[in-house]
Amino acid sequence: MTGISSSSAVITADVAVSPMQTLQAVTAADGSYHFADVAPGDYQVSAAVNLPGFSYTSDSDGAADWHVAVQVASAAVSQAMFAGIGKGTLQGSVFTSSSGAPIKNAPVVCRWAGFDDIMNTADDVLLDSMTGAQGQFGLQGVPYGAFSCTGTDPVTGAVSPAVTTSVLSAVPVTARLPITGGHVRTAHSLASTGTPTLPLLAVGSLLLLAGVIVLRLGLRNRSLASQT
Repeated sequence: MTGISSSSAVITADVAVSPMQTLQAVTAADGSYHFADVAPGDYQVSAAVNLPGFSYTSDSDGAADWHVAVQVASAAVSQAMFAGIGKGTLQGSVFTSSSGAPIKNAPVVCRWAGFDDIMNTADDVLLDSMTGAQGQFGLQGVPYGAFSCTGTDPVTGAVSPAVTTSVLSAVPVTARLPITGGHVRTAHSLASTGTPTLPLLAVGSLLLLAGVIVLRLGLRNRSLASQT
């Protein structure tokens, strides 16, 4: 008797061999379990996982109670399948890699690997968010599993490297998304966004020169008037 659960959490499966006897198995890393050398007959297979935020979604008989009636025939393999999903929090920040300055209003895209826990397959789901004033973002109630997240600088269009992480409980998971070449707002960059201006020293020199010319013209006019 075999089965597979869609959750990557540790799941305990019980099979009722008789009113007085129960066999127990724990799922492997891929969610699979099995009971060997089970005599032909009718059995009840139950599965359970104790994690905050986790909920049962379906099983082989179409219910969400994680209790499946199985009939085992001689020399045959019977299956009881269980599917569940958890709800966690994926949060993080987008910032410039050089200075660590936060980048606000940065679009964030996180790819959930889906029920198969394999990235870039048909059941992947894209989740969108955006950073606040301090470069922080948060996705609430995300399903358990693997995620790959990127952030984009809204000014330069630069994209962070993809950061992979896993949500396996209700404990918040943090993803830091550094962007190379991200914008940094300084006094110089703010001035450069407007009309080009001459350096203050050059402007002062021009004003001083204009004053000298006016003074010289004034002296010359006065000397000409004294000669007439």
